[in-house]
Amino acid sequence: MNKLRLPYPEISNRYGLEELAAIIETLQSDTLATGVGTPPQIDAFQKEFAEFIGVKHAFAVCNCTAALELAGELIGIGPSDEIIVPAITFISTALAVSRVGGKPVFADIDPRTLNLTRETIEAALTARTKAIYVVHFSGLPADMDPIMNLARQHDLAVVEDCAHAPRAHYKDRYVGSIGDFGCFSFHTVKNMTTLGEGGMITTNNDQDAYDIPRLRWVGTTLYEQQERYWLPFLYDVQRVRGVVPHNFNMSEVQAAVGRVQLRKVDQLNQQRRAIAHKLSAGLKDIDCLTVPYEPEGGEHVYHLYQLLFDGSEFGATVDDFIAMAYNDFGVQIVPHYLPIYRFSMYRDGEEDWAARCPVAEEVYRQMATMSASCLLTDEDIEYVVEAVTKTVNKLEG
Repeated sequence: MNKLRLPYPEISNRYGLEELAAIIETLQSDTLATGVGTPPQIDAFQKEFAEFIGVKHAFAVCNCTAALELAGELIGIGPSDEIIVPAITFISTALAVSRVGGKPVFADIDPRTLNLTRETIEAALTARTKAIYVVHFSGLPADMDPIMNLARQHDLAVVEDCAHAPRAHYKDRYVGSIGDFGCFSFHTVKNMTTLGEGGMITTNNDQDAYDIPRLRWVGTTLYEQQERYWLPFLYDVQRVRGVVPHNFNMSEVQAAVGRVQLRKVDQLNQQRRAIAHKLSAGLKDIDCLTVPYEPEGGEHVYHLYQLLFDGSEFGATVDDFIAMAYNDFGVQIVPHYLPIYRFSMYRDGEEDWAARCPVAEEVYRQMATMSASCLLTDEDIEYVVEAVTKTVNKLEG
């Protein structure tokens, strides 16, 4: 095996002096975590994020999975409810539904955008459907207008899973501002990050905005009338909409870093787009490869760069493609994602999800994910294009 020259990166971008200065300043402050009230860095991060995305309210949480779970609880998902999720995405989308007691129903995806569409959602609807979890997969916004029209016709809630797509445009809006809730990830591999983990939930609903902080932070509520600040106690603890509350908080230091990253994310996204477009320019004429598709009205921010490899004409599989790129040229390509229904947790039901999601099955057999990380140099990009081209040539024989 050749020496690994380009490993698949485990971080999205390097922190600079601005993040370091924000960390130091915050470490010298009087609070580092949420108490009864919202501390200053988290408060500022939430307000800045809401304005940046174009929503009324945003609330920082420990990760995107927590945001997805909070959204499900606020919708009121229960044991008899079916929730439509895409067949191919990270496990958290379905896991959050299961955590609040709902049943994930896996809908097929579009072969070009790899997203849910109105048509694939409509095919999965039943009388028990209560909500749709729409993932903006790999950084490309789903076509939201037809999806929202369908949801309103059937009185369904819409949760946008924006883990891959911070500040991605859909027409004249940003993802996370269109559905009932937007859920964002700041994990270390995402386009913007907050010290390894972190997330945000957004909404335009004032009642949800009132309930989220209490549901997020152990149900703490200040007494309306207190004899003294410690009487009858510093705070009360209540269920929120009948739900036992969580501890899903972000730290002050993470929020401080998030505020810096928020000022950089447009530039970081444009860097990813430039890298992805260079990769596509170098690979688009190879017959057995399909490069990412970017429709009019949706700006792809390329959290992931998804290639589809079809070597059926010369007897090669995507596994052969990944193995040769790795072993012969030292380029690490990874197989994002396994259809969720193939995991043990979701193989217990009677549904034949593979038969109901033929596009997802075909995409899974072809999908090979390369990095569009901002860490890639022009030399790296040239090497990847050369390595992939030579890999295909060798496989074709």
